Amino acid sequence: MRSQLRSSYSHISGLTIAALGVAGLLAPAPADAAEALLSRRNQSQVHTWDSTDPGSSVLLHSTKCNDADINLAQGSDHGWIAEHFGDYFGRFVIGSNNGLDAQYNLGQNGLTHYNYPKHVTVYNGEVVVMGRNNGTLWRYSTDGAELGNVKTPQNTGQGMATDGVDLFVSLWTGSVSQFVRYDNTFAVQETFNNPTGMGNNNNIFDMIFDAGSGHFFGLATSGEGGTGTQSTTVLEFEMGGAVVDSYTIPFAADGIGAYIKVVCGDGVQEGDEECDDGNDVDSDECTNACLAATCGDSIVQEGVEECDDGNDVDTDECTSACTAAACGDGFVQEGVEACDDGNDVDGDACTNACAEAVCGDGIVQEGVEGCDDGNDVDDDACSNACVPAGCGDGVVNGDEACDDGNDVNDDECTNTCMLPACGDGIVQAGEECDDPRDPSCVDCMGVDDTTGGETTGETTGETTGGDTTGDTTGGTSDSSTGTGGVDTTTGGSAGTGSETTTGDDSATSTGTDGMIDSEDGCGCASTDSTGGGLFGLALLLGVGRRRRR
Repeated sequence: MRSQLRSSYSHISGLTIAALGVAGLLAPAPADAAEALLSRRNQSQVHTWDSTDPGSSVLLHSTKCNDADINLAQGSDHGWIAEHFGDYFGRFVIGSNNGLDAQYNLGQNGLTHYNYPKHVTVYNGEVVVMGRNNGTLWRYSTDGAELGNVKTPQNTGQGMATDGVDLFVSLWTGSVSQFVRYDNTFAVQETFNNPTGMGNNNNIFDMIFDAGSGHFFGLATSGEGGTGTQSTTVLEFEMGGAVVDSYTIPFAADGIGAYIKVVCGDGVQEGDEECDDGNDVDSDECTNACLAATCGDSIVQEGVEECDDGNDVDTDECTSACTAAACGDGFVQEGVEACDDGNDVDGDACTNACAEAVCGDGIVQEGVEGCDDGNDVDDDACSNACVPAGCGDGVVNGDEACDDGNDVNDDECTNTCMLPACGDGIVQAGEECDDPRDPSCVDCMGVDDTTGGETTGETTGETTGGDTTGDTTGGTSDSSTGTGGVDTTTGGSAGTGSETTTGDDSATSTGTDGMIDSEDGCGCASTDSTGGGLFGLALLLGVGRRRRR
């Protein structure tokens, strides 16, 4: 977590910056280096130290103290010390190299030395002093005014560090360290066990947090037990986790403090700042944490991003590309879209409205539907199954008289979707025949020949042995007069016969050898004349009452 946060105290005076430059304090450390202040025991010295060269240090300031802290990012442009023998804490000008700028008594009104102001930290614009002998955190303004105090869960306080957001406190339980995390209201948020892997170094009595590595660095001992708090060992560890590394420092130290010289918002890019534009606009190219604006930082960059929810979930309202979720972006927005194929083809499986293609949506799905008119009217040009209307689909459409949806031609609806009728060429139930070209089928009923005097209501010409005979048969309850039967045939050649029938109709036929040559579809037949022979066949349509079988 980044430790360099903006505050109302973030801008340093020109004199202070100049002093930092003279002292060489503004030179950036390597990105993987943890920088700290070490208070050299009983030497009245504050040294700088970094983990890339753990065996060396540089004298920074001379004053009697047990702990020192410089954290410009937390709101103070001074350095701070705690001194337990005189029960005071004080501040010094960074780069002055000697003495104190101001001195304050712990508790303001001369509390006894047994309160033991052992450690000091700048946190959230305040100066926090640890009362070692009662486990109390004393809070002060940067002008030394008391703001209150907080009693910790233990009676022995050992050290403090901030990660830029919360305050972590090291407490002694009598054998090992206990760590407590406080928020900026000094409410307890979490308690951590001693980091694993410490071995005999089971006590962390002061510490700092390094933003570059995300680890804590603490002075470690094998337990106090009445001995002095001093150590030549610094452990790198994860809070509540494991020991990462161990370093041997060049002298015994009784305090380790923050050494953060970089201030986000001063307009100067330093240290691990990615940028520093000197303003408090969080939505431009440089955020208020002095980080380059990026998609996923939870800050909507004006004119660049549509949204920024700080996660990499593509199916919520804001995609991982920091664009507002929309149909056609290729991501299925949960609870909003049924599909999203990211194209503008409306006739595939996912429509341009990000709905799954279905029959009835008014869009013809290619290769699946023959039509789609978007309605539920089944007797129009497109059926409700999205198939173009046609005979045999079971739906009566257009000029269809019926549509039974089957391929049976002789039921109540033909395969041309017409109602059955005599003359349609299909023998239906109740019909004996259906062929208007067949003289033996009249009104879809069969017609019998007249044989042996049987009356059928027809006139039939018969030829036997080459003779042509004209017979007249009168229908029942009809009157008819016939003339015929004159044989003019010689040697079996053609003869002529004539017959006159008086009734509803009259007909004359001429035949050759008694063969019917043509018909008119009404039971009438005529023959051509050959060699002068005539055969008359009168078809009695309507002359006599027809008898149906």
